[in-house]
Formats: sequence, structure tokens, C-alpha cells
Amino acid sequence: MKDLWFSEEIPDIETALPLYQAVGWSTYTHDPGTLEAAFAGSTYLTTAWRGRRLAGLARAVSDEASVWYLQDLLVHPDFWRLGIATQLVERCANRFPKVRGVLLTDRDGPSEFYERIGWKSADGLGVVAHLINI
Repeated sequence: MKDLWFSEEIPDIETALPLYQAVGWSTYTHDPGTLEAAFAGSTYLTTAWRGRRLAGLARAVSDEASVWYLQDLLVHPDFWRLGIATQLVERCANRFPKVRGVLLTDRDGPSEFYERIGWKSADGLGVVAHLINI
């Protein structure tokens, strides 16, 4: 797709909110201030654009020494199946080439996608996720 391009510039909230709305991530859309703070606190953020429209976004948080977390990965449904999500994850992984990547996702989430692009499931590794303030 010739008019698809990527950027590391943080999009303004008015541009990002329609993308979050399109994928149903209402936690952020109900509190845009939290999304703005999350963008500002991210170690790395990369976006995909088609022309002037925000097509996708990936956000990572890291100590830059031992681990990085893929915090957000979303692609507008109008742009699914174009390889955008894969490219966004690759851009994050390339930003942290010697650091372990971690992702926490819903059990019914897109596990097949992550496994197809080389991520391994933690099921069976004897690890458990612990959360607070959920």
C-alpha cells in the first residue's frame, strides 16, 4: 500500500481517540486524560498512517535493560489484514533488540496472531500474571 507510512511522533488525543473507539477500547475513550498520560509515559510509541488517517498504534513500556511490555496494539478495522499490526510489533521489537518482550492479553484475544509472528505463549511455563487495582 503506497500511501501507508509509519511515525514515532505521538499523535494528539483527538486523532487517537477515534482509533481506540473503533476497536472498542472504552477505558481510554471514557477518560482521554488517562490516554494522554499513558502516551506521555510510554517508552516507545509508533503509529501507522494511511494518508492523514491514523490506521494503527503500538505502545511499549520498558526499563530498557531487561524487559519491555507491549502495552497497546491496535489497528483500525478498516485496515485489518494489511500487515500493519505485524509491522507495528516489529518496530517495537527493533527498538528493544536485546530485551525480552512481554504481552498480557485476554484469553480470547488474538493469540494465533502473536504466535504467527514469533511470540511464544507462557501457558505451560509455570508463570502466572498477578494484577492489582483492576
